[in-house]
Amino acid sequence: MSLKYSTPDNQIYKKALAQLSNIQQRAINDERNGMRWKEISDDDDLNRSKEETIAMLYEAFTEAGQNTRVADGLTKWILSTRQDYSWRTTTGTAAAINILKESAMLKTSFAADSVSAKIGDQQLNSSNGLLAGQRNQFVGTNKIAPVTISANNTVSGGITWNYFSAEGQADDTKNPVKLKKTLFSYDKQKNAWIPLSDKPILKLGERIKIVLTIETAVNLRFVQLEDKRAGVFEPVDASSGQQYQDRMQYYRSVRDTGQQLFMDFLPSGRSELSYEVTVTQEGAFKNGAAMLQCLYNPGVTAYSNAITVISKP
Repeated sequence: MSLKYSTPDNQIYKKALAQLSNIQQRAINDERNGMRWKEISDDDDLNRSKEETIAMLYEAFTEAGQNTRVADGLTKWILSTRQDYSWRTTTGTAAAINILKESAMLKTSFAADSVSAKIGDQQLNSSNGLLAGQRNQFVGTNKIAPVTISANNTVSGGITWNYFSAEGQADDTKNPVKLKKTLFSYDKQKNAWIPLSDKPILKLGERIKIVLTIETAVNLRFVQLEDKRAGVFEPVDASSGQQYQDRMQYYRSVRDTGQQLFMDFLPSGRSELSYEVTVTQEGAFKNGAAMLQCLYNPGVTAYSNAITVISKP
């Protein structure tokens, strides 16, 4: 307001410019994520007030006309955070869209965005063209090869490597989200749940509790968790519906092969989900790996360990 309704020779105008300079000095800026401030970017999630704060900062720097690089940096940060978080309110969405609409960094063009990637000697092309565009493309390779990427515009996308490995040997050392499956047996004498080994030997009719432990450093939204159930197990509660466990509310869908959990919000930290089953068959069975995926950002995926189960009369 001070910049918009005062003249450059006014003392209030000069004071506002000094405050903007101080704000700019406290900013974090990099080529990939753009410009942001620690007080905002360190939060686990965006919300209405922070999106509107960014919009007001953008308007102030644009009104000052000192540095278009600052406004471009704010635009880039809004776009980069959009890959992880949705704008959940009308006011926050309007504020963010107004930044993008006014940004000089984003050029209005009728040409489709296209991305090319070269994996070894194989070429991948993806485009969002209305008629001839192809958003996904798949190639097969039997070795690790260098990847080079080029695009005609600033776009967001990803390359996913799908591969087969021995069950129970998923490599999640560098994964920001970790998922672990543990089996527990109910001890009637101790009146407690006892953790089982990797290859437990179970008895018919025995009660088993399956515990899925999730560890994530940030909040996740729109998460699907699928746990395949071994043929030796039958769920104690086979009804689908809304559930609540360990700070999480989710919808559970029970199927013959396992169950799927759908969560609007997964809090950061360590969370545990559990359900009980009964041993109903004899033999050796493989309790497959559970899979967690953030549907809003499919690049966030985690797999649990698989467990071999042996049951006897």
